[in-house]
Amino acid sequence: MLRLLAGMTLCLLLLAVPQVPGKCPWREKSQEVTAEAVPSPAHSGEALPSDFQSVFPPSNLNPSFEIPGVSGVAANWSVTGPDGAFTLISGNARSGHYAVQASGSGQPVTLVGEALPVGAGDFAAALAWFQSVENGTSRVSLRIEGLRGKNWERIDLSGDKAVSREELNLPLSAHAAWQPRSACVVVPSGVERIRLALEITGDSDRSAFSVRIDDAVLYVSSFRKTVASAAGEPSRPDILLAVADALSVYYTSTHPAGRGYTPNLQALAADGISFDNAFTPAPWTRPAIASIFTSLYPSQHGAELVNSVLPDTAVTLGEVLHDAGYYTAGFARTYYDGFLGPGTGMAQGFDLYYFSDDEDEVFRAAAAFLDENRDVIARPDRRGLFLFVHLFEPHSSYINRFPGLIRNAGTLGDLMTNQIIDGLVERGENPDQTHRADMDYARACYASEVTFMDDRFGELLFRLKHLGRYEKSVIIFTADHGESFGERPMVWNHGNPHVTTTRVPLILHAPDVDHGTRRTDPVSTLDIFPTMLGLAGVAVPERLEGISLLKEGDSRRLLVSEDKSRGIQGEGSITITDGRLKLTVWKASRRESAQDWTSSRWVLYDPISPSVWELADLEADPMELLDASTRFPEERERLKGALKSHCERTGITGSATAPPQGEQHPLSEGAQEDLRSIGYL
Repeated sequence: MLRLLAGMTLCLLLLAVPQVPGKCPWREKSQEVTAEAVPSPAHSGEALPSDFQSVFPPSNLNPSFEIPGVSGVAANWSVTGPDGAFTLISGNARSGHYAVQASGSGQPVTLVGEALPVGAGDFAAALAWFQSVENGTSRVSLRIEGLRGKNWERIDLSGDKAVSREELNLPLSAHAAWQPRSACVVVPSGVERIRLALEITGDSDRSAFSVRIDDAVLYVSSFRKTVASAAGEPSRPDILLAVADALSVYYTSTHPAGRGYTPNLQALAADGISFDNAFTPAPWTRPAIASIFTSLYPSQHGAELVNSVLPDTAVTLGEVLHDAGYYTAGFARTYYDGFLGPGTGMAQGFDLYYFSDDEDEVFRAAAAFLDENRDVIARPDRRGLFLFVHLFEPHSSYINRFPGLIRNAGTLGDLMTNQIIDGLVERGENPDQTHRADMDYARACYASEVTFMDDRFGELLFRLKHLGRYEKSVIIFTADHGESFGERPMVWNHGNPHVTTTRVPLILHAPDVDHGTRRTDPVSTLDIFPTMLGLAGVAVPERLEGISLLKEGDSRRLLVSEDKSRGIQGEGSITITDGRLKLTVWKASRRESAQDWTSSRWVLYDPISPSVWELADLEADPMELLDASTRFPEERERLKGALKSHCERTGITGSATAPPQGEQHPLSEGAQEDLRSIGYL
């Protein structure tokens, strides 16, 4: 490690994320790693101020840059750059009293942290917060470096693609306050130490820059060491939860109405139970997966808007399994403050939570974790492993996986298909009026993505089979929501209440579960939480909305899907179904403007409501082309009454007697700026 420049004083600690008892194990274990890696730089006899407070983390008495009376930089960090490039400042910190300010022009300046010991298959995550001081002319890069032999090199799983946007040398926004940048790695063989490197430069070769830095984290979690420390504990079945993003059940080969090609899903269904009438509690990603993790409806858990997060008070599947002795590992295609990132509360309960906006990198990381830990995973006498894998395919943009076979005979050629569909929908134009061949091309590309996803899922199953864990594992495959391709005119993409979006694939494999069973009773992805706990022999928390999938089916069970935020042109929706009849309320919620996804309110029970109510008979009219209200007036009223009861129970109606709705916690200002940059706000 480079020696500190003359005159520089040590003062920076590697931090952990906030500590809350019983919550994310990142928080519980990071202090232990930090204490080993970075001795406290506080001088003996130097007391912290009596009014000292830090919200990141609240229980850490010596967080980043919080050494009073010390100026300069970097406890156990090395610095490159001209004299005075780094200074300790007060009054402008993200948390606590102090931050570091990096300034310069022409050449980059860097902070390089002290090395931490690691082993092959370990997980490492880095996070730091930055704030531009001068009108967005600054760029920052955050990377994890590994020592291979005598050389330090950046380690990642980005393959032949560009690096993740989290690590990329991205300009900082001048409009946002503190903005996170992050990186994750699964440590490869041959790397025994890692370190965090932060680089700051101008937006061009000669531009001046000034950036504040606070709350830098480098965290390591080892499945191998965790298993070794838990020797003698009772073993439990491993659990794999695989969730495909935007997978239409009608493009699989496991559903009776499906027309896709998914041989690995078929093989899993042949070894377990497939559910033909499974529904999602929300037709877009964040509330749908938050509902899987909590077994609560979006109106109950609160993560129902584009800029709202899953609150820390939520009890998640990962937390319950972790507390029961499982090592919990998650792999999600997202960025830090993205739809599934740690900044949105989705990492609660995970020992390992790998995230990247590169879906190929995420899959490589999940595969690398299994491969590098293969000897431990194959052991029959170890603690259980809970593995959550987010398979981003077949979400748009749809890539043509068979370009030699699939050709576009339309007018738009081989444009990325999201340019054909997504752009038209977002502008309020009708894709039905686009050249038919262009639409057929988009559908064919989507189908190729479904098969590509199935192949990746098959790779995960192969690893479990090869390591002797498949037969003894609980495996659930599902999707967060479906996708619509104009089956009903003017209905495209997800974020709509159409059955192609709200009905999802759901397959369960477990020891002692009958093979090749097909069920038609209505079930929900809310049921995954209690089902997994029951099969793992773990006590199920009270007040969950879901029920075990192993219980006898109820053909009259009613399920709701809520969309408060994502409806086209600012209008959300809500549905209730028993699997055959489905009542849909279009325009059930409204934003202040179509472009503002950060606020919305339910209006379906307003005195003057714009809502439109429709009843569909999914048995006779599976694509919901006709309103069946006049055919089934009594059933329509029954479903309306049941929906009203749901809304009163969950607080959607806002009645005085309703329990409080899920907590609304907004994303950070910097995260919202990131969402604006990719068109979501």
